[in-house]
Amino acid sequence: MIESPVELFHPFRSIRARTGLIFFGGLALLVAITLLISFLISAGIRQDAARLALLAEAGTQLAAYAGPDGAPDGSTLPAEVGLHLVTLMEGGVVEGEAGQLRLRRPGDETERLALQRAVAGWQALAAADGEAAAGSVAAVQAALAEAEQAVRVRRDQNIGMVRGMYAALFVASLIFLLIGLWFIQQTIVAPWKRSI
Repeated sequence: MIESPVELFHPFRSIRARTGLIFFGGLALLVAITLLISFLISAGIRQDAARLALLAEAGTQLAAYAGPDGAPDGSTLPAEVGLHLVTLMEGGVVEGEAGQLRLRRPGDETERLALQRAVAGWQALAAADGEAAAGSVAAVQAALAEAEQAVRVRRDQNIGMVRGMYAALFVASLIFLLIGLWFIQQTIVAPWKRSI
């Protein structure tokens, strides 16, 4: 069948072209939105991975300083622990899995409070000696463990959210295609069959 000049200059006047455009545009928009949200959530996951690495390193250095019995053995207080705590509280540039990463201040209240306790304990540790130092080490270690737990919970929730987004994308695409097939059947195929 020869197309009319109107259809040649206006290709989206036909039902087939319109429905194709609607379905392609809808699916493309759905995929783009899912990928954008996944990218934003993945940025949070990278932040949490960097935070966990700093917390683990600070905990390891503090444990080495405290010794097996939990009391400092008189060695020099590791300054890196204090630097890590400041970076975790105030933000800064850190080395991540994929290069340098700009670490943001903690947005989670639980993590922020735990880090504040760790900083206060660290300051007390710098001024303490003997049994007071052992108590300060334990307080800093407990605060670091609490902050690490808060970050792990948030990271696990974000990972679950990304997985859920991809599952939702699959289901939504399937539903969208089924609705599209039904729409084509009702608006194109059925009227065409009746006209024959």
